[in-house]
Amino acid sequence: MNINDYLVVSSGSVDVEATVSNFRSALVKHLAERETEQATIALAVHAVFDKNRGQVISMPALTGLALQELNAQPENFAALTDRVQEYVRDHSKGDASLFVIAKGKGGGVRRRSDIPAATK
Repeated sequence: MNINDYLVVSSGSVDVEATVSNFRSALVKHLAERETEQATIALAVHAVFDKNRGQVISMPALTGLALQELNAQPENFAALTDRVQEYVRDHSKGDASLFVIAKGKGGGVRRRSDIPAATK
């Protein structure tokens, strides 16, 4: 998309208010689609952890299993791969995150809620 996709021209001049309104509508639609996509990806990732409760899963395996849940097709496989990994990484930040990512041997992704409470 480029700016010309949103321009509203009237009598040879750009109608700024109509152009802004046109862009705002497209932006709202895009944000709603992105929110729906994120919710769908979240459901797929959590479904993988529900089936593998308490397991540490490598990022490639988690991504592949989530893509199966999403019924990824060849034409959207690369884009969905990036979005699933972005979702997991974005939700692995901070002490209250949904996921914990550990690097190195024995590392991978865990759902924080599946980690047993530490005992004294």
